Amino acid sequence: MSGITVRPLAGSDVADALEILVDVFVADPSWQRVFRSRRIRPALMRYYRRCLQDLVPAGNADGAWDAGRLVGVALWYPPGQRPGGLIGRITRLFSRRQREHLRGWLLEGIAVAPDGRGQGTGGKLLTHRLAGCTDVVHLEATTEASARLYARFGFVAEPGQGEGDHGRDRGRDRVRERGRDRVGDRGAEHGGVPGAEYTGDLWMTRLPAAP
Repeated sequence: MSGITVRPLAGSDVADALEILVDVFVADPSWQRVFRSRRIRPALMRYYRRCLQDLVPAGNADGAWDAGRLVGVALWYPPGQRPGGLIGRITRLFSRRQREHLRGWLLEGIAVAPDGRGQGTGGKLLTHRLAGCTDVVHLEATTEASARLYARFGFVAEPGQGEGDHGRDRGRDRVRERGRDRVGDRGAEHGGVPGAEYTGDLWMTRLPAAP
């Protein structure tokens, strides 16, 4: 039986959370199209440090623990708040949707460390925040595997994602997983799948349950 527990991150958890986020998202295909390989890790350090500074004090960054070790992180921006700073502006230039115009919550990302995989850690992080949520929630899936995970929690693709920002058909934005690669190989339950060919991002929305 999995011993994963979920609670909001505290200030003392930030360093471990930052390490998990950077290690997982350095392989994310969406980030790889924004920055050259040698610049991804420093950029991610700045970006996710800013996200944690935004979210931890308000209790909007969740952590998953296994036997006292932090093994997963989820970042949730509340309505009216979005990632800031220079890198936040750069990522919006490459995004299909202008994030500041989305109403409701924004799931900025879920990252699971190697020793947290295969235990449903990503699902537990989602359940912890979505249970009882009465507002719309948005997210951007960057792989087919992550899109399947989110679909199991009631997220559906947003309409009007045919012609993309770069003048090419992105109505089937997905990745084609090659060989035996699986989302668990690097723990990017929201993010890149090693060995997968990136073909675009998919914005998804979860509406609140009817009363």
